[in-house]
Amino acid sequence: MAKEWIHRLSLLDIFREYFGSGRDFNAAVLKILRIIRETLHADSICLYIQNADGSLTSKDYDGFLSDLIRDATIPPGQKNVGLAAEERRIIAADDLATNPDYVPHFRDLIEREKFVTQYCIPVILANEARAVLELFFRAPFKPDETWLAFGQAAAYQIGIALQMQNIIEELDKTYRDLQRANESIIEGLSSALEFRDEETEGHTLRVTALFMSFASRFIQDENELKKLRIGSLFHDIGKIGISDAILNKPGPLTFEERIEMQKHPLISKAILSRIPSLHEYIDIPLYHHEKYDGTGYPFGLKGEGIPLSARIFAITDVYEALTSDRPYRKAWSKEKALEYIRDNAGTHFDPELALCFVEMNMD
Repeated sequence: MAKEWIHRLSLLDIFREYFGSGRDFNAAVLKILRIIRETLHADSICLYIQNADGSLTSKDYDGFLSDLIRDATIPPGQKNVGLAAEERRIIAADDLATNPDYVPHFRDLIEREKFVTQYCIPVILANEARAVLELFFRAPFKPDETWLAFGQAAAYQIGIALQMQNIIEELDKTYRDLQRANESIIEGLSSALEFRDEETEGHTLRVTALFMSFASRFIQDENELKKLRIGSLFHDIGKIGISDAILNKPGPLTFEERIEMQKHPLISKAILSRIPSLHEYIDIPLYHHEKYDGTGYPFGLKGEGIPLSARIFAITDVYEALTSDRPYRKAWSKEKALEYIRDNAGTHFDPELALCFVEMNMD
């Protein structure tokens, strides 16, 4: 039974598939709602999104016999949907047909759909409810702990997906309005992304400066260098899709946590590929964790199969990380870090580029 639930939960990764494929996000939401409904053995499900005034409006739904739920709006703190958002907890109701608190608001819906039981699960991000999953049953229903755990996990995944979509929409709007974002805006955005990653604050601007200095030795085209600079600033944008618990864990990651962390280049691609004006900046965010000997991720590319910009960036990224303080260690000396780069030439790093970097930085 537990394996079945774990398998079902893994299906929520379909959001990443949709982000990367360019398909309609609303179609992804509907498919996920159907998976959640079937897994939780509910007859119907509706996703309510919170508005600026605190009210909640139905966005997508599945399993209803009618469209009475379409564009339904719940005032702040009202009914079970609003209460679940306000109190940030699961709210349940039985005997809906005779429930005096519920029937006046959705009398026609309850009568037509013959719903008996309702569960409202808040979608919580950053300690705030951003949406609510409403599930209906046409028979009495009492969940067990596994059901509740999956429901909350599903709501969290919905929240992450909504957050990512909001970021994509905001980025796209910014680029449409400005046509061409200037470098100060890009720097501000990349710095803002670091607020979630406590241990790497300031890393993006430092590594970008180092990368540009090194890359200019091999690439002379000014337009190409400007493009690579923006790619460098966005190199870890995919970490927006990694949980805070993993991102800011003080100790070493478990195997499962490392696998999750290694998804961030693919999330970067998923985000940037959805915005036409950002397509050309994908190489560094997607490939900078590939290794010259083919043991890197996410694709295990080898040698010159890795784009030149990503091979250059990988060296500067590691060097900057090694020479910066981290909560779990002090910064390495310049000499020790350069020795590491030299020792890993031909395995982690392009050997010619690595030796050139070492020579360039030796006194």
